[in-house]
Amino acid sequence: MIAFKSFASRISVSGAFQNAQGPEAKTLQARRDQLTKDMHKNETALAENRSALEPLEQLPYANAAEAKRDKANFQAQSDAITARHEKAQRDSKAASEALTKLRSSLDTLRATLETQQQKEGELQQNLDAKLAEHHFESLAVFLRYVSTESSMTREQKAIQDYYTAVQSNADQLAQSAKDAEGKEMQDLGAIQAARRTQEAKVSDLQRQKNTAQNRRQGNAGKAADIQALQAPLQKAAQKYDIARRLYDMAQGKVSGARVRLEQYVQAAGFDGIIQAANRRLLPMSDNQFQIFRKESATGANTFLALEVLDNFTGRRRPVGTLSGGESFKASLSLALGLSDLVSSRSGGIQMEALFLDEGFGTLDAHSIQSALDILQNLTGSGKLVGVISHREELKSKIPQQIQVRKTQKGSTLTVDHGI
Repeated sequence: MIAFKSFASRISVSGAFQNAQGPEAKTLQARRDQLTKDMHKNETALAENRSALEPLEQLPYANAAEAKRDKANFQAQSDAITARHEKAQRDSKAASEALTKLRSSLDTLRATLETQQQKEGELQQNLDAKLAEHHFESLAVFLRYVSTESSMTREQKAIQDYYTAVQSNADQLAQSAKDAEGKEMQDLGAIQAARRTQEAKVSDLQRQKNTAQNRRQGNAGKAADIQALQAPLQKAAQKYDIARRLYDMAQGKVSGARVRLEQYVQAAGFDGIIQAANRRLLPMSDNQFQIFRKESATGANTFLALEVLDNFTGRRRPVGTLSGGESFKASLSLALGLSDLVSSRSGGIQMEALFLDEGFGTLDAHSIQSALDILQNLTGSGKLVGVISHREELKSKIPQQIQVRKTQKGSTLTVDHGI
């Protein structure tokens, strides 16, 4: 059996604990209640363990190992209960010590309060005696007559200033009486009215003076700001003049430069297209025609006007004089020239497809063959050329075809790969 001694009798709290006040006393009371609960819980657990051990003492064990194992288990439980018991004892001791300190502090405060109350009574008696000695009804009446050193100094100074002013007025009165001897009485009201009028004029002139000074100061600051901005303004004006002249030149507003920069760039690009178009038009027209841009065209809508050189006559004429077949050749040459120029520029843009819608109806057989030769050369360079036409002679010259036939049920498409 494991012996376990109850420690309920060891927790002793003085009756003075009941008189403790404040949060610390409440905390100690709660801690004591918790320790009491823990003590009862430990005693209950101890009683249960004893009840459990009594039958086990009479039980036979199969071997010593089983008995030792059960003994070790019960010993561990007993040690845990003993540890909790010892902790409860330590907590109870700490609570008792804290309660003792609190009671001592409370006694000290009570003693101090009694001492202060005693001193307060003595001082009150002395004050009442002094008030009665000097015939003051109460402390409030006495406080009305109390003056600080600073207030007394101010009052003495005010009295001194009063006597000084009285003496000054007497001196001035005597001097005025002396000065008034042999002089006539003047209308004081008229003099005061004239004085007020002059004071109003002086006040108005003073306001005008202040206004003028403020304006002068403000204008001086603005003049300084303008002077500081003069140099940057001159530089900006010079830059603006250069930019304005460049803009006027680009817009064709300067004498000797009637073409705008935009028109000049467009004309330069158009000249490249025309050169590339002539490389196509010459063989297509049996070296008869070349396209040129009109040199004298300066209008906003005519600087890209075209004319054609007839090598057979050696004369230039407007492109509007070309026949239908010649106009088709020229248009085709310009389209191919645009494609060649775009492909030759940096960036590698390729115009891989070209579609011609009709146009062959105005060409003779020789011109058709020339145009087809050029188009076949294009297909050899990797470009796709599509021709839309009703000319029967083109069927035998174009191997790959998409034929559209009309029927009573609608149009049909037939693809001929030329194989």
